[in-house]
Amino acid sequence: APDAPCRDAATGRPVRLFERFAGPWHTLLGFGPDSAEALARAGEEYAGPLRTCLIDGGLDGLDDHEGHARAAYGMESGGVVLVRPDDYVALRLPGDTGEAGNAGEQGAVVADYLRRLGR
Repeated sequence: APDAPCRDAATGRPVRLFERFAGPWHTLLGFGPDSAEALARAGEEYAGPLRTCLIDGGLDGLDDHEGHARAAYGMESGGVVLVRPDDYVALRLPGDTGEAGNAGEQGAVVADYLRRLGR
């Protein structure tokens, strides 16, 4: 999973995406405010083994001020990316592609993936 320079949306403090991945859990990155529903849905069901991080979605997450994170993950149109605990990309669901483009469907796909892993 690529790293990228971002900023804490609330404080403006520089933050690396890798700082959000660090730990023994999956990390669900949501790009844009439309991904907030997918993060909430997956986060409710898998609060322990899953961390969520909203990028460019408001003051609760990260600001991709230079567009490096969106470009690295191909998320110019929004969507979600699930990063495994070993920092590899497990799922990539762009916001502009078919059924999995719907925020509710994205959350369901992520939850189903984690359920199949037994998490």
